[in-house]
Amino acid sequence: MGIVKSRQKETFKIYDGRGNYNGFAYQSGDWVPRDARQKREFQVSTDDVQLYINILRAAELEVPEPRQLKATLKEGAEKEWVLTDQNGDLAGTVTREEVNYKFYDENQKLMGFINDIGNWLPRLGINRREMKITAVQAQFYLDVLKAISGIK
Repeated sequence: MGIVKSRQKETFKIYDGRGNYNGFAYQSGDWVPRDARQKREFQVSTDDVQLYINILRAAELEVPEPRQLKATLKEGAEKEWVLTDQNGDLAGTVTREEVNYKFYDENQKLMGFINDIGNWLPRLGINRREMKITAVQAQFYLDVLKAISGIK
């Protein structure tokens, strides 16, 4: 599945099953994907996000359960969907841009973009030195990706 190596007592390096570096995680579980701090525009693959979630589960850290999100076209809109969870509660929104889907959480915080091949382009803060992805954000991306697969 992957390899986790202790870098210091506060962080752990993450490698995929082939030995490719995927970033590092703090003991809190927050993840800094490779290239997050160096590249202005970076993408995170679905496989990398799933590896991160799996590692957190293996380490018995808190990870939200996947939600079955449903995307419903917003009334009066052509390219905007409302996301609701299995209980019918608002989970967020998705809009179709020229080449990407832009998605927001239930508080209308921009989570980033999902491109046509499914990669996540996070927009989680202006200061790249503090770029971290939480388990909640990662699982939300996976849930949204699954929800929009039916509207492409």
